[in-house]
Amino acid sequence: MGRASGAPAGDIEPPSQPSGEPPPAPTLRALLERLQPALLEVVSAPRGLDLPVSDPLLLDVSEPLPPADGVVVLALGVDSDRGRVSVVRQAADAGAVAVVVKLPGAAGDDLRAAAEDAGVALLAVPQELAWGHLYTLLLTAAVRPAPESAGLSEAPLGDLFALANAVAAVVGGATTIEDPGNHVVAYSNLEHPIDA
Repeated sequence: MGRASGAPAGDIEPPSQPSGEPPPAPTLRALLERLQPALLEVVSAPRGLDLPVSDPLLLDVSEPLPPADGVVVLALGVDSDRGRVSVVRQAADAGAVAVVVKLPGAAGDDLRAAAEDAGVALLAVPQELAWGHLYTLLLTAAVRPAPESAGLSEAPLGDLFALANAVAAVVGGATTIEDPGNHVVAYSNLEHPIDA
């Protein structure tokens, strides 16, 4: 059974399986589309947004940044423009794609110039957003890129944003997915009105 007639046993082809290649890395653009404009503001993107990203990295300012190819650095506890400029430069040296900061107002010229010179995207989040919450959202959004033209029934396994969109399409309204602590980990973005 399972063998074509006349084919030797060694020539049996196994059932089709995934190629074993990991899916392509999501891009910074894909992360922003899933989370922006509600969470992330692009302050500067000198190399554009079509750069592959990996997991977010929580910065510990007391330690040097490890090699961080493609990561999005979350600049926790960095509350001065001088400190932010330093983080942007360190992130560039480590290979990061972007740095996320909290700004009390508009980004200063020195900070923008540092991001441009370093070739690192600079993103800002609201002051009131918890870093742990942002980390979870970025990690979830970066799990797998959304397929280019997939319908809702083709949502990739593990993509909570696609699941939220699928539920929103069925119920006809905005949808959030929350963890047991009632923190939003994914939400729909199908242009449904949000209850006030």
